[in-house]
Amino acid sequence: MLKIAAEEGIDAIVATPHFKYGMDAAQMQQIKKMYTVVRNWWKRKEPNRELYLGSELYYSENLVDALKQGTALTMNDTSYVLVEFPVYAEVSQVERAVRNLRYAGYIPIIAHVERYQHLRDAGRVKNLIEIGAYIQTNVSVIMGKHSWSSKRRTMKFLKQGLIHFIATDAHNSKERRPEMKKCAAYLGKKLGREKTHQLLVENPEKMLRGEELNG
Repeated sequence: MLKIAAEEGIDAIVATPHFKYGMDAAQMQQIKKMYTVVRNWWKRKEPNRELYLGSELYYSENLVDALKQGTALTMNDTSYVLVEFPVYAEVSQVERAVRNLRYAGYIPIIAHVERYQHLRDAGRVKNLIEIGAYIQTNVSVIMGKHSWSSKRRTMKFLKQGLIHFIATDAHNSKERRPEMKKCAAYLGKKLGREKTHQLLVENPEKMLRGEELNG
């Protein structure tokens, strides 16, 4: 997967293993150990590329406690947290989560916004941004690997400035590969070079440094 990423022109990756409250602490230690091994291997192979550690956090009311205790990981040890919800999560649940995380000092990124049944309205997504969330979508939906309606809605959100991060959501080297090159070229045509650079370079760099995107 790292070799594919390098071929795709990806210079930095945040590994985001799934986290759900109640995971064994030993499992998290194993993740950290394996991350160090893989990162060191990649630095030898690709010294100009970076591998960082984060997590895709399944939201629960106990998540803030897990973050404070260090059993749940932020993105590259910053205040940013990548958070996912049940597909049918109510808007009020997501809003409450954003407020809870912000109040606790974290900056939530809502993962794969295209999946949520109740976040198909631009006004609802805009409201989440206004109360402190950032929004992420997957390469696959932009490249039309899901429904046409999902792609059309996602492109509309992008043009309205309602999406801040685009990620591969890579899970393996076959069905869900870490592909970005075609997506970058496509976005360049649809959004322009400046906006594409912001989404694929500027925003991720600020996130990795723990800086607010509008700062």
